[in-house]
Amino acid sequence: APAGAAGVGEAPEAASEVETHFAAEAEGRRRRTPLDLHGFPLGVAEVAVAAALEEWLSELWSEGSEEEMVVITGRGLRSPRNEAVIRRSVLELVDRIAGLEASLDPRNEGCVLIRRPVRPEPGAGAPASDASGG
Repeated sequence: APAGAAGVGEAPEAASEVETHFAAEAEGRRRRTPLDLHGFPLGVAEVAVAAALEEWLSELWSEGSEEEMVVITGRGLRSPRNEAVIRRSVLELVDRIAGLEASLDPRNEGCVLIRRPVRPEPGAGAPASDASGG
């Protein structure tokens, strides 16, 4: 976030994010850096999100990348009418992509969490065909 933009109570969240990042690295998992769209014009933000999603999805399928992508959109407090235009655009973009889910971070409404639904393990919850042998 730009200097002076941090609000009351954001320091513990930032510390938690740093701890999560290093815990993931210690376990050998790569932690994706959040995409921060603060100060971006809407059109540039949309292009940045589309490019980041494309990269993330290709990594998901080829490398087993992080299951979640974080996009920092802000809450729209500095936009005309205090409207979160970029946040709404990100949510709409993700909604159009099959297999992805987006939600607001419950700890910070200025962040959109993008996830792909977890696929069940093969054979989990469904009987195997012809498993009875007869």
